[in-house]
Amino acid sequence: MAAIRRGLLTGLFAGLVLAMLDAVVNGAPGNGLQEVLRWFGVTFADAGIARLAGFVLVIVLGGVFGILFGLILNRMSQEAVTINRAIPLGLLLGFAWWLLLSQALCNIVHRLSPFSFNFTGILLTLPLNLLFGVVLGTAYYQLQSRSATEI
Repeated sequence: MAAIRRGLLTGLFAGLVLAMLDAVVNGAPGNGLQEVLRWFGVTFADAGIARLAGFVLVIVLGGVFGILFGLILNRMSQEAVTINRAIPLGLLLGFAWWLLLSQALCNIVHRLSPFSFNFTGILLTLPLNLLFGVVLGTAYYQLQSRSATEI
């Protein structure tokens, strides 16, 4: 249960980092956040509310991916997780976020082939999602290390 809780906390933190970066990247501030809502078929007439709702949704999705991260690490081994295991798994989950959400779901919403890639889309989304994975893995390791020294 502690691994899932750590995963949730670090996922929310990494989601917050990703949401803040999404707010300032992609041309005008917050344009990428409105796209996140469209992945799930949600639209708002007011752009400000749409950006805020997208910001919150990215954080929530980060929490979901963080729980998944904690579950995977908990299943892999019951002992302490090393940084050598946390960061690659975080990168893998960041890549999964990019592939499933930023590419496949976004393309389906825009009525394109789910895995049709364009170079600009890759450059705008893949580095941020991989950074999400690195932050997720590093924060999980740090939180685990901190809780281990407090016991």
